[in-house]
Amino acid sequence: MVWTEATGGHAVHDAWAEGFRQGLTGDGSPVGQVVTFRPIELPDPLPRMPGAIIGADPTRDVRAHCCFVDVDLRMSWREVAGMVRDALDAAHASSVSSLLVAPFVPSITGTDAYLDELW
Repeated sequence: MVWTEATGGHAVHDAWAEGFRQGLTGDGSPVGQVVTFRPIELPDPLPRMPGAIIGADPTRDVRAHCCFVDVDLRMSWREVAGMVRDALDAAHASSVSSLLVAPFVPSITGTDAYLDELW
């Protein structure tokens, strides 16, 4: 997961996100897909989420990029981390900044897999 914020507006962030996705999913890349989400304004009467990053300030352009890796991440972590680092270094040269970069392992629904690794 990579969370980013742009001060240059939606167009700048859209262009950067497209390059980010293409840069991570090229031929031979361990990253198979990057899906980018942008928060939207929810219509009334739905309640707002005070204090949350999304919804707290509608003028902020925050995106969540979910990077799905097709290989065992333990075997290719250095390569994936380097690719993300290079993309974020280029972003910092523009008006896009990273808020959070956090790897995760998806759970296996209906099992206790990985539960022993939480604590």
